[in-house]
Amino acid sequence: MVPAMKRAIKLFMAGVAVLFLALIVAAPMAAHAAEPSKCGAWATGTRSDGMLWTGAQSRMWVDAAGVWRQCQPWIKDGDDPTMPEPAPEVFCAARDTYEVWEVDGLQCSSIPPGFSTSTTMMLPRTKAGRVALIRAEWGPTRGLLVMRCTPRPHGTAEWRVEGSTCAYRE
Repeated sequence: MVPAMKRAIKLFMAGVAVLFLALIVAAPMAAHAAEPSKCGAWATGTRSDGMLWTGAQSRMWVDAAGVWRQCQPWIKDGDDPTMPEPAPEVFCAARDTYEVWEVDGLQCSSIPPGFSTSTTMMLPRTKAGRVALIRAEWGPTRGLLVMRCTPRPHGTAEWRVEGSTCAYRE
């Protein structure tokens, strides 16, 4: 083979190697979303350890720069993570009743066996966007009830169930 042809092949192979390396380095940057994902939605982004990860993680979102971030406490999964915090004057009213809920046919209740002043059995006055945890500790079942104070369009807020558990005692 002619030395000039050997040199041309080496230069061509070096160019291909540089192009391949550039694609490997640039591919993760091109994989990032141009606009932020929704909170808890399937997305591709860079984790805090620098690794690229694709998936859906509750309470997480990918920003416009392609970096995984935590959703603010007032943002629930499926919402826009850039939504500002609701006005501080919007609150859900405290309830002076105990909570009763059902999961898979089992009923849990925060009603204590006697008098109690514990704040974990009734919903307190809470700022819109925040959650309250109610515990069921008595009776044949135990459980947890997570209620979110959800802002409404007309400047009020209401309690909504966000999650619950209920199981027989072991």
